[in-house]
Amino acid sequence: MRASALALAKHRAIKRWSERVKSLGSDKARIVERFADLEARFDKARKWAVIHADGNGLGGIFEGFADKVKATRSERVPPNAHYARTLCEFSMA
Repeated sequence: MRASALALAKHRAIKRWSERVKSLGSDKARIVERFADLEARFDKARKWAVIHADGNGLGGIFEGFADKVKATRSERVPPNAHYARTLCEFSMA
């Protein structure tokens, strides 16, 4: 299976991450590698969630992103095309 360098680095850090979480007092942390494994671990009648922490603040940039895009659009460009172009330019940067 092919994977990016970032994905491989994350995979190699799993054991260290697990040990760190346990050292913080959470012995219930579990790592699953496939969604099917996660689904099998939980009774389907229960509620569960996956939480992603925004440690680098990138999520804050997207708050109000659509409003900022609208503010920069000219009437000559369709809204969806302007949004897609702006998002693409942001992603490339």
